[in-house]
Amino acid sequence: MPIRLTVEPVRNKSSVPYMVRKVRFFSTPVQRVYARTYAIHTAALYQVGVLLRAVGTEKQAAHVEEAIDKRLETITADMQAELKRLEQVRDDNGIADDVHYSAPLDLEAPISTRRAAVYLGILELWDRMLRVMDTLRLTAVISDAQFRDGVFVWRRQITQAVLANVGVARRAMIARHKELQETQEERRKNPRPPRRARPAASNPEAETEATGVISGAGIDPSGETTASEGVTAEADTSGADTDTETAGDRDDTAHDASTADLEHPDMALEITDEHVADIANLANEDEDGTRRKTRRRSAAGSE
Repeated sequence: MPIRLTVEPVRNKSSVPYMVRKVRFFSTPVQRVYARTYAIHTAALYQVGVLLRAVGTEKQAAHVEEAIDKRLETITADMQAELKRLEQVRDDNGIADDVHYSAPLDLEAPISTRRAAVYLGILELWDRMLRVMDTLRLTAVISDAQFRDGVFVWRRQITQAVLANVGVARRAMIARHKELQETQEERRKNPRPPRRARPAASNPEAETEATGVISGAGIDPSGETTASEGVTAEADTSGADTDTETAGDRDDTAHDASTADLEHPDMALEITDEHVADIANLANEDEDGTRRKTRRRSAAGSE
């Protein structure tokens, strides 16, 4: 059963700090991975940092974040080692790095967490690696098959890390939603009686003024705001989107999983089963978009 998750704003959307980094991706494989993973992955990384501490302890949150950091650090270290090896192969063959590309992509990537910056750095590092691989391919040092296998192996490693991190965010979101549901159910079963303002015997005008402020601000006498807040989940059993009743306004704008141009980071991005399936498909695709039935271990320039 697909579970669609979204964060419902109460009054105003949160003002999320972010910075923009200008990047240029030369190779098509990196451009595709960025378009189909960056928005989803960065939103998931943000949600992990926010929600884990809302549903668990600081120690539990730190443990999960440590696993995410290790996953990203491992990919970075492996890529750096492979890039160094490929550059050595290029230099040993006396080849100049003068490969050109017909359609490089210039982007302004929003960065809302330090882990998003690390992930963007991974994509930049992969783009550098593919430039060297293209140079070796065009000079016949490696074959077309070796090039395709090398692209496949690294795209799979990157996308599997993204899937693992997105999975953590979805579980945290579901846990947070369950906690809020239980809290709301408890409040419905055991409503708190409204508190009455104490009359000011010495100054009756003060009582009238205080009552007017409470009613004018739209605040319930019990101390709770009248607008609902939190995370709502939509269960879709028929394949069609269903509406969830909320007291606040809802943004029903559809989010595109494959968007390369982002005006600002959407940290409340709805991470659906379709998003996860698209990234999983990307992990197993060849350059022509067909799905590989088996995984090939050989990378460029190796057996």
